[in-house]
This record gives sequence, structure tokens and C-alpha cells, in this order.
Amino acid sequence: MKKINAFTTPEVLLTLLIIGVIASMTIIILSQETSGREIVLRVKKGYSVVANSYEQALTDYGSTYEWESMSSDSFAQKIGKRLNLAKACDARETLQKGNGCFPDCPKIYKAAGGSLDVCTSSSVATMMSADGFAYAFQIEDPICSTDVTGANPNAPKNMREVCGTFLIDIDLSKSGKNKNYYGRDLFLFYVTRDGMVPTGLDIDVKYPFVNGECKQKVLKDEFGCSALMVYGDNKLEK
Repeated sequence: MKKINAFTTPEVLLTLLIIGVIASMTIIILSQETSGREIVLRVKKGYSVVANSYEQALTDYGSTYEWESMSSDSFAQKIGKRLNLAKACDARETLQKGNGCFPDCPKIYKAAGGSLDVCTSSSVATMMSADGFAYAFQIEDPICSTDVTGANPNAPKNMREVCGTFLIDIDLSKSGKNKNYYGRDLFLFYVTRDGMVPTGLDIDVKYPFVNGECKQKVLKDEFGCSALMVYGDNKLEK
């Protein structure tokens, strides 16, 4: 009779164990890649929505030179007319006692490092969109004369005409110890006289891209991640 070779039970179990380990590693890697892409897409979406709303406001109201006032409230009101808002909270609210647009204030924003004080400043206007974004606007220079390029004569004009900053919280539902870090789920942008500009461009000396920790294990706030998110970089997909 012809002898038939077959796997023993231990060999079958070992093979299944190896397959299971490889499958679990693959799932983790794919999950991380998907999460990274989702973050990039949400940052781009939030930025695009606000940038387009600002462009429309400039069409509706004319150049910022012609605006009657350039405060956080007035700016947010003009922008908000074009956003799909669930709620608007102007800068006069007592943010320390809880804010409907950033409902977990002040507990979860300790990592902000004073860059844009969402929770305790009386000069920050905030909004919550119907699709899960929160926005905060702070006009720090009403005449839009701030230069964030270190007086670089070759820098684009809008980088030398900065009016203030705004941030996007891309995921209000996110929880955990890494919630509300810049470069993780908070992303910072400049409000300039003619449009919105991400922080972290090569010529940006105020909020440069420094530690390379965007979306990775959070060691500290990374204020300069926004430009990489908007304009793309292969390492952002890792």
C-alpha cells in the first residue's frame, strides 16, 4: 500500500498559530494606516470649509480693509454664515465655566500651551459644526500687520499680513489621555488679510514644524503639523 504523509496535530496547530499572529499584525498595521489617512482627510476638510467660507466673506463684504471691525466675534460671525453650524459661541461667554462649543473646557485643553486659549480667553470666538468639528478664532492684530516669517523679504505677502489664528478640533468625540494635543486632533492655522494659511510652512518662524511627531505617540504639542497635513507628505500616512 502507498504510504500517505500528513501533518500531525501539533504541526497544524503551530501553522494556525503563525497564521493568526501574521493576520493580527496585518490588521493592526492596516488600522493605523486607515486612522492616519482619516486624520489627514478631516484636517483637509475642516481647513477647506473655513478657507472657502473666508473667501466667500471677502466676496460678500469686500476686502478686510473695508470691514467695520476686525474682532474675533465679528470675524467668526462673517465666516459662520457659510458654515454648517450646530452652535456658535461668541467670545463674550464665560468660557471657564463650560462652553457649549467646546463642552469639556477647561479640563481637556491643558496641553494647549497658551497658543490659542480656547477655554479661558475672553477674546476667542468658538463654533461647533454639525459634522463634528469645533472651530476657535482669535483675531490678535485687527490691522493684519503681523509678520510670521522673521521679516523674510522673499516670503509671500499673506504670511506678512497675519491677523490672528484659528484652530480646528477634528474630533469632538475623541477621548483618552492624548485628546486635544496640537498635531493629534487640534490643528492651528493663520488668519491672514487675504485667506487662511496652515502653520508649519518652511518660512514660518512662529509655529515651525519641529519634532516630527504628527499623529504619532504624543510627547508634546506640535503646532506646526497643519501644513504637512494640508499639503501632504508620505510620512503622514504612516
